[in-house]
Amino acid sequence: MKEYTSLTVRLNTKDKESLIGFSIRLAQANGLFSLKDLFSPSQINCFSKGSLSEIDYYWLRNILKKEVTYTNTQQKLFNHPLYKFNRLTNPKVCIQCLKERHIHQDHWQNIHKLKCDIHHTQLITQCHSCKAPLEWGFPLLIGRCTNTRCLQPLVEMTLSIPPNISPQEIDDCLLVAQNINSRNEFNPKKSSHCELKDFNQALLMGYKALNDKKVFQSEIIEPLITHRVNQSAYPAKVKLLKLSQIISQLQSDWPISRWLSAIYQKRVSNQKGNCECPPLVIQARLIRETCDLTHTDLKALHQAKILKYNNYNKNNYPQTTLDISPLFQSLVSSSQSTSSSLKSLEELKPEFECYRTPMHALIIAMLKAKIRFYYHLKMDLMSSLLVDKHELIKFCKSWLQTHDETKLSLDDFVKVFDVDDEAFRDIKMSLGINAKYHPTSVSIYKRLAESINLSLNYI
Repeated sequence: MKEYTSLTVRLNTKDKESLIGFSIRLAQANGLFSLKDLFSPSQINCFSKGSLSEIDYYWLRNILKKEVTYTNTQQKLFNHPLYKFNRLTNPKVCIQCLKERHIHQDHWQNIHKLKCDIHHTQLITQCHSCKAPLEWGFPLLIGRCTNTRCLQPLVEMTLSIPPNISPQEIDDCLLVAQNINSRNEFNPKKSSHCELKDFNQALLMGYKALNDKKVFQSEIIEPLITHRVNQSAYPAKVKLLKLSQIISQLQSDWPISRWLSAIYQKRVSNQKGNCECPPLVIQARLIRETCDLTHTDLKALHQAKILKYNNYNKNNYPQTTLDISPLFQSLVSSSQSTSSSLKSLEELKPEFECYRTPMHALIIAMLKAKIRFYYHLKMDLMSSLLVDKHELIKFCKSWLQTHDETKLSLDDFVKVFDVDDEAFRDIKMSLGINAKYHPTSVSIYKRLAESINLSLNYI
């Protein structure tokens, strides 16, 4: 850390100015030769991430002799495996804004921000003349290249990317670009910030790879098949995948779903001519929780060759893992089914009455492409499986009328039959303290309902 105790010139921060941009102006106003004359490399790195440590805070306040406040506006990305924060550490700028105000705006560093809100021009990350990536330095604020051998005025550039590209699509492009640039074994690790030197070029590279069939095959699929990419790293193992994550990917129209499906639809042939599908491992406990299935249901799906045990541990079942690649392939084909083949739940009932629970039947219906489905990570299956919730409730009521051995949680029972609060309390008291955690058969619910004069409406 530089041991400055005061500065001759003190500046006020400007509206929307980034911390690193303010630091450049401060060093320049005090006649220093570079940003490094005022700040240590660790501080420059810290400021580029938009964060201010407690030590930096008191030190900066001391040299400016005034209160300094900076808020960190970074937002978390919950679905993307690469970056914890959606902030680029290398410069991204609007040339027109730099010419007009000579300040670097903080929101430009958001990796999902591709254009200037005012001028609607492309935010640039490299010099048009020498092709060098931009760096933090004095020339940047006057719209010039930061390469000391160039220093030419920056020129507006445009990318061949649709203007309405979504944040998730941008994340996918960056992921694929990292895959291509790795060359050897691709094993992405979750980093705090996006530290690409030339963000726009990486974005364009990933976009082309996902949308050009030849590039997609040569740069994405072939490396996976020839094991140049670590198949256990992504997507087969970002720790352990939840089924809901797989389903949500399959329902997407973005090419990342094509990437996932291609990996598992492509067969790897060995010298003997046998074909294998790369395994997709998941804990048995997770698939039970996600799909609301019992141990018996899993056995039935295993017998139907939809699931296969990867590591069956009879003495410690929670540690048992399953290979769900057959399920994945079934869902891939299901997600591509035409709307003409979809049926209503009422039409489905005769076909699937043989299954133990309505939930089990619905999973089978999904796999056989009989119904349109979606899944939300934070909801249970009954709440989020089907678009038409009323139709789902109607289906469950009709099912339970002839299947009173079916076990339901108290919450699901209340949800299906729309039980009022008073009846809910009476039934809960009769079932005991563990009612919330132990499913009870519908026949017992019927008997308790009769004892409190509660009529269950099956219509």
